[in-house]
Amino acid sequence: MTACWSKGRSAKYPYYLCDTKSCVHYRKSIRREKIEGDFEILLGELVPSANLFAMAFNMFRDIWNARLESSEDEKRSMQRQLTQMDRKSTLLLDKLIDTNSATVDHHL
Repeated sequence: MTACWSKGRSAKYPYYLCDTKSCVHYRKSIRREKIEGDFEILLGELVPSANLFAMAFNMFRDIWNARLESSEDEKRSMQRQLTQMDRKSTLLLDKLIDTNSATVDHHL
């Protein structure tokens, strides 16, 4: 199907055209509301099988667990960085306190 617009006197109207040569609706304009309404009804009637539902559930669970593990790895990495930054700032502060530089003493 191909979407298109038809021009009326005062507005444009949405339609679909069938491009399948063997179809009885070949090259006929079908109103968008008709096609999309029928499609919505068809989707509402679909029910996944128990196997498909179980497979999808397992896939989503695996993806969830992978993301959870990745976020835990990132959390541990950030905690290590925070610990390193804390150590560095403590060392820098200790050096600043221990220094006898006249310039540092003047600024304190």
